[in-house]
Amino acid sequence: MAVSAARGRSRLHDYGVSLLLVSLFLSVPWHAYAASTIGPRQFQDLSSDAISALVVHPDPVQNIDPNNPNSHLAKILIPRPPDTANNTLVKDYIVSTMKKLKWHVEEDTFTDMTPYGVKRFTNVIATKDPTALRRVIVAAHFDSKFFANPPGSQVRSFPPVIL
Repeated sequence: MAVSAARGRSRLHDYGVSLLLVSLFLSVPWHAYAASTIGPRQFQDLSSDAISALVVHPDPVQNIDPNNPNSHLAKILIPRPPDTANNTLVKDYIVSTMKKLKWHVEEDTFTDMTPYGVKRFTNVIATKDPTALRRVIVAAHFDSKFFANPPGSQVRSFPPVIL
């Protein structure tokens, strides 16, 4: 009896694994495969003016200096728990910065239960040239916990700043 039950569970497990593999296969975004087969990229040579424009850009390190009040990190390195004015300030800063850089920005706002009750959250999704066959999509978690000075807050602020 025990051997028969074990075989039944084994067959059920095998069916479950097979069903999982078929589901994964069917969920593959085949349009992504098509985009990966479009061939080599064609790079353009930069003009002298374009190279000069790159050289005169400010040092990117100053954008992650928390002592520089104009840096991205200084703008984001504030307590920003969900559904607060600070969270909205940081979200709006990220959205406006990405839009100034000519990225397509979408906001996905929803509510969810937290230990502090129902709170509003927003995911920010930025896409560089959404019409291109090959695209870059960026997102980073920017909420903070309900602490006045969260431990490691610089570390948690760093991913959205780098993006």
